Amino acid sequence: MSGFERSLMNKLTLVILAAGMGSRYGGLKQLDGVGPNGEVIMEYSIYDAMKAGVDKVVFVIRESFEKDFRETILSRLPDSLEVELCYQEFGDLPPGYESKIDASKRQRPWGTGHAVWAARTCVRSPFFAINADDYYGPQAFQRLAEHLAGKDDPDPCMVGFRLCNTLSPSGTVSRGVCEVEDGVLRGIVERTKLKRNGPDSVMDEDSGKTFSDQSLVSMNCWGFAPDFMDYLGQRFSRYLDGIDDETTLQKGEFYLPAAVDDWRAEGSGEVKVLVSEESWLGVTYPEDKAAVTEGIKSRIDQGLYNRELWS
Repeated sequence: MSGFERSLMNKLTLVILAAGMGSRYGGLKQLDGVGPNGEVIMEYSIYDAMKAGVDKVVFVIRESFEKDFRETILSRLPDSLEVELCYQEFGDLPPGYESKIDASKRQRPWGTGHAVWAARTCVRSPFFAINADDYYGPQAFQRLAEHLAGKDDPDPCMVGFRLCNTLSPSGTVSRGVCEVEDGVLRGIVERTKLKRNGPDSVMDEDSGKTFSDQSLVSMNCWGFAPDFMDYLGQRFSRYLDGIDDETTLQKGEFYLPAAVDDWRAEGSGEVKVLVSEESWLGVTYPEDKAAVTEGIKSRIDQGLYNRELWS
């Protein structure tokens, strides 16, 4: 490894997935202010990630959002932060698939696995990958940094949150429910309609399965070595090979948690689960915004953030 390559291993990049339309929320929730000066959720994630050692942020957006995104977000970020934009578009497919897949029939982005892969040309160091519209808290980024920083080829890791800390009172939520043993991921299944079912249990309305509200779930807060992008490209190709009906072509999603679980199941290595006991904040539904705004205010009152975040 060259000195330049080794120096990259000591850097950390934050990849923020911001291309989703927010169908249940009803708009571009990524750009909806929740802080006292109109700060959006991802700004607090950027702040926490920078404190954990991140010096570059890659935003994955739709090209059609770029003007609003630059005006609303990029204009406020500190000059010391390196920033790149990349686009998640329907037609961004692995070589050879442009003629096999009619991307013009897509009705939504390809999913979180594809969104991370869309950043492949911008990532040259170990990186975090998060959702733009989820608040994770400083503990999550510190634990990711401790796992990734200074390692030549770190295995993937994820921050697991307690299911009870990630529910919305406004409706069902989608979470990757994890099986964890001795701090290592043993399995993860995406459950798309989770809702509290009692004082200490949660039900997935799709499957009818119930889970302890202390179960660990993925909130798409991950850490990877840069070469994990190669695996995502291979796994996305396999996903595309499996499309055999019009509904999947239009609406199917290539989930990042499923890709990571496949990597683990294939014997490529272990996925460390780094537990956060902090409460999630997010805007799955419009009714959630008031709780997020209050949650941010509470954290400002506790001294976690300045009232003017970037001052």
